[in-house]
Amino acid sequence: MPAEHQLDMQLLGQSFLRNIPQGLMACNPDDSRVIYVNPAWETVTGFAPTEMLEAKPPYPHWPPGDKEKMVQQMLQARHDGALACECRLQRKDGKMIPVQTYHGQVRDGDGRLTALYQLVSDNSDNKTLEAKLLQAQKMEAVGHLAGGLAHDMNNILQVILTSGDMMLTEAGAGHPWRQRIMDIIRAGEKAAVLTRQLLTFARKNKVEVKLLDLNPLVIEFQSMISRLLGERIKVEITLGRSLPLVMADHSQIEQVLMNLAVNARDAMDQGGLFSISTREEFLDENYAKTHPEAEPGHYALISVSDTGAGMDAEAQKRLFDPFFTTKAKEQGTGLGLSVVYGIVKQHKGHIYVYSEKDRGTTFKIYLPAAADQRKGRRANQQTQIRFGHGIILLVEDEKAVREMEVQLLTSLGYQVIPARNGEQALEVFAQRRGNIDLLMSDMIMPGLSGWELYMNLKKQKPELKALFASGYSDESSRPLIRSHGVDFLQKPFSLHKLSVKLHEVLKSTKHIA
Repeated sequence: MPAEHQLDMQLLGQSFLRNIPQGLMACNPDDSRVIYVNPAWETVTGFAPTEMLEAKPPYPHWPPGDKEKMVQQMLQARHDGALACECRLQRKDGKMIPVQTYHGQVRDGDGRLTALYQLVSDNSDNKTLEAKLLQAQKMEAVGHLAGGLAHDMNNILQVILTSGDMMLTEAGAGHPWRQRIMDIIRAGEKAAVLTRQLLTFARKNKVEVKLLDLNPLVIEFQSMISRLLGERIKVEITLGRSLPLVMADHSQIEQVLMNLAVNARDAMDQGGLFSISTREEFLDENYAKTHPEAEPGHYALISVSDTGAGMDAEAQKRLFDPFFTTKAKEQGTGLGLSVVYGIVKQHKGHIYVYSEKDRGTTFKIYLPAAADQRKGRRANQQTQIRFGHGIILLVEDEKAVREMEVQLLTSLGYQVIPARNGEQALEVFAQRRGNIDLLMSDMIMPGLSGWELYMNLKKQKPELKALFASGYSDESSRPLIRSHGVDFLQKPFSLHKLSVKLHEVLKSTKHIA
């Protein structure tokens, strides 16, 4: 072979070794001293070439408990000429990672052994993907089992409940066994609830899907969640704009939120923050490759987070298993999250969970966007939420109503300054007059009425917009109100009606979306 050709081949070989993605380490065959490490070695192990050169066994990347195993691999590779295996190594940062290794030999033209080498590939992604595939297969198998079990149990319960009803009918009011029969029926009804939950997990329950905007659903559900969680847990709602419509069963999505709220409440016995947010999301092919249960596409995302106890890795592996629970026996059956999983899968969605022990948990629920968003928007035109921005002075003497209206207005994008009566509103207005865009007030309050308050503020800021809300339907006063360019909203009102009315009142300003 010509000398220049040999030189070209050497340069090609050196370039190849420098640029391969696998980490490569070569050793002297006599004393196992490291004589070469390529740049990718640092990427995989964290150890730079300068830290590896001249090193002898035990090498710094060998896990302390695996030294004997590593020596055996080297001896076998020397004896057999080649060895491929899976093992683990310890990165410089202390993290253990699974790796795919290949041990080989380098011999010269005369067959003399000149070097031993090891190729190392980080196998973490493959192991993670394998675990997710196994989890998805397990959930599918458990779902089939749960569905069959629930079907058989329902047949048994049908006999028990029907017999119980017949016995109760035949037993008179004073029959000594009447109470026992009623206990049997109640127990059967509780068991029937469990089987319905199992059927939901197994995706065998009937669903009634329709075009659904998730934002109004979340807002309408907010008051129930607040009562459920109690005063020690703060509720925070963030709604995404341009959220795609989904084909979903309204009551089942409510069930998902309810179950996640209960789970969060039990995880925050000392109080904390519970938050729900929505946004548009696109899952690409790369995401789907690492999450085999997800399909690439356009989604509406509901993210539910808490600052509770969190879960360790072992609990997360079994999180959606029926009857698995980390709670005390009296706190639940362990079916709440299984039901969540079943509902999401029945809607052809995807659920992702992230949790850290003592730091909290986040559930991300991806529901596929409806195919025809334009048609859906036309169909949902009358219930579309209008977002805006600006500062609203809210005056309401009922504390519970005031707090709820603050949440509603905040969720629509407005900044809210609450006041409990007209007198406090006057004080606030004196301090913030310049940047208050709208007065929203109850009509009838102790002290200053809503109308008296507005006329007083109007003198200070003639361009001030106003919206009155009242539980009284006083038709005679409305012409007077409207003659002053003020609008009226009858209580109780929906989030949609409130958003539209604010949009109408503020449409001449720059505070609408």
